[in-house]
Amino acid sequence: MKLYLVRHGETDWNKEGKIQGTTDIPLNDNGRMQILKTKEQLQNINFDICISSPLKRAKETAQIITDGNCQIVYEDLLKERTIGNFEGKTFKEIPFDIKVFWDYKVNYHENNVQSLKDLLKQSDDFIQKLKSNYNNYNSILIVSHGATIKSLYYNLNGYDENTNFYNFFIENGQIYEFDLK
Repeated sequence: MKLYLVRHGETDWNKEGKIQGTTDIPLNDNGRMQILKTKEQLQNINFDICISSPLKRAKETAQIITDGNCQIVYEDLLKERTIGNFEGKTFKEIPFDIKVFWDYKVNYHENNVQSLKDLLKQSDDFIQKLKSNYNNYNSILIVSHGATIKSLYYNLNGYDENTNFYNFFIENGQIYEFDLK
């Protein structure tokens, strides 16, 4: 099965450098334009299904790309990582280096932040669900968020306790393709 992972388009909070987490922020006009370009890149692919995070920015992204041509299923396992008390703040407003959120050994989970290990498990649960519920599908569009796609990426490619999770970043509207066996 071929997976096409797409990060939602830009929001005002992305533009302002604010951390969104699970705060439900819609796309802005630039984000909609980004996704129209993403749609063009995917125009020759016939998706069997689209599975999307239920947050507004991902839902709208999925709707723009599919344009009514395939079913969209909303999946909580694709929601963005909860950043707790830091949602709505810029990276400069956090009183420590943001890299700590991505350190496997530290596994930061204070201030209501979802730990990296919990995020990786959430993504692995989604992959297992794909394998059991969608194994007869050829092409699946998955629309989600930066941290969630990062954790899907590492679950699909492998990682260990020394992996530098911080170095992987996916832009708004960017596509990653994977073969899931």
